[in-house]
Amino acid sequence: MSTVDIIYYAFFLLSAIAIHVGLWRIFEKAGEAGWKAIVPFLNFWVLIQLVGKPKWWFIWVFVPIVNLVVPFLLLVEICKSFGQDGLGAQTLAMLFPFAYLPYLGFNDNIRYEGPAAELYRGVKKPAWREWADAIIFALIAATFIRTFFIEAYKIPTPSMERSMLVGDHLFVSKFHYGARVPITPLAFPLAHHTMPILNTKAYLDFVQLPYFRLPGLTEVERNDVVVFNFPEGDTVVVRQQESSYYDLVRMRDGRKFPDSEITVRPLDKKENYVKRCVAVAGDTLEIREGQIYINGEKGEDIPKSQMTYRVVSDNVLGPRFFEQFDMAYDPTKQRYQGNPLPGGHGYEYILTTYSSNAKAMEEVSFIKNVKMLTGFKVPGQEKGVIFPNAPQRYDWDIDNYGPIWIPKKGVTVPINRANLPLYKRVIKEYEGNDLRVEGTSIYINGESAESYTFKQDYYWMMGDNRHQSQDSRFWGFVPEDHIVGKPWFIWFSRDLNSDKGWFASIRWERIMQFIH
Repeated sequence: MSTVDIIYYAFFLLSAIAIHVGLWRIFEKAGEAGWKAIVPFLNFWVLIQLVGKPKWWFIWVFVPIVNLVVPFLLLVEICKSFGQDGLGAQTLAMLFPFAYLPYLGFNDNIRYEGPAAELYRGVKKPAWREWADAIIFALIAATFIRTFFIEAYKIPTPSMERSMLVGDHLFVSKFHYGARVPITPLAFPLAHHTMPILNTKAYLDFVQLPYFRLPGLTEVERNDVVVFNFPEGDTVVVRQQESSYYDLVRMRDGRKFPDSEITVRPLDKKENYVKRCVAVAGDTLEIREGQIYINGEKGEDIPKSQMTYRVVSDNVLGPRFFEQFDMAYDPTKQRYQGNPLPGGHGYEYILTTYSSNAKAMEEVSFIKNVKMLTGFKVPGQEKGVIFPNAPQRYDWDIDNYGPIWIPKKGVTVPINRANLPLYKRVIKEYEGNDLRVEGTSIYINGESAESYTFKQDYYWMMGDNRHQSQDSRFWGFVPEDHIVGKPWFIWFSRDLNSDKGWFASIRWERIMQFIH
């Protein structure tokens, strides 16, 4: 963990402590037991009663998007309940609760005056106006914090398992790498690219601002886990949004989809992805038999980076075995059922796990053999789904890849027909040049070009679940202007495949884990 990370985490921990200490004193001033302030859910239940909101407000805790706004509304109501009804006080409470809540709690001159709903019942403003003002103010504050400081994110796919699991809910730091000023400013608050329920666009794209990033605490470094906009997400087939449009076109032998079936998204409204940065600008990356090499040297091993193994066992492996070796057992999947070997010589399993687990399996008495499998050919690779989508020249697979150089801002490289597939999308799409090829000649912005100077840095992102991840091996470089932020910690996690019920499926051991 870097010094910046330590300072950042320490600041968050101290802020969280300050907020709860402030709430403890606030509860005591209002006649409630202070310890209730540090109990999740109970503190929310007490707060809505202290400010005079109906008890049914408690359901907002479980409603996505709404549960991001309601805490800000409650901060406004807390201020009113303590006689602090000025715009300045409410703004400070929403933007700096770690300082303002202790101020309310420890200032002997500020007293609890009663539920805000009762205190302001006779005010001339109609109820709808009170609600409108509070909601608009809360939305502005929540949007400001989400844009420039911290944003919630949910892990949707297993590409980062077992480092991060499907069902993990993260907080993503925006100011670690510097907050990106919105490129598409006309957007619905707290929605990314699609309106909930309505399934319509959540933004207007006729106004596009130039890319600008505020100063950050650090730069993207090797092995950082990073949230970024999906580079190939500019064009999306509406009914197949989980797939790359460009891969779908390649699968159709170059036939494009009708305009009525696709939607085009601006840079900051592309889908958010989370992967690990394994190479930074200026690095040369190569993968040999599944092992990453950076600039000719073996890359750092990620403790829970997963590969595929062939496991031969004398016995049928049951749920207890998979639980022992930290694998999410799913009896519906073929790999957990095993295939009997001819002649009764045991059972063969194709399992996904990390290297220390594989070594531990070798020590089990009934395990006969454990071997890592590499050299996977992805279905359809003959049509070029492996970047740079030119199999006749670059016959790579996901375990044997490169070497490939990662573009760096200000560096000039020769450009020719041989290496153009590697940098074509960078030159044309990410850096906005007109690119044309005529015979053996390459033209950039109408002029003959034999070299190109890159305008920004690029990164190489890969999932820790190496054989079940759509990453840079499929769509190439991630531009610096696509970086969203750094995952900070897991604030909630639930096993979505569990049949134990909602509450019982919560992964308590993962809550409040920091991400490295």
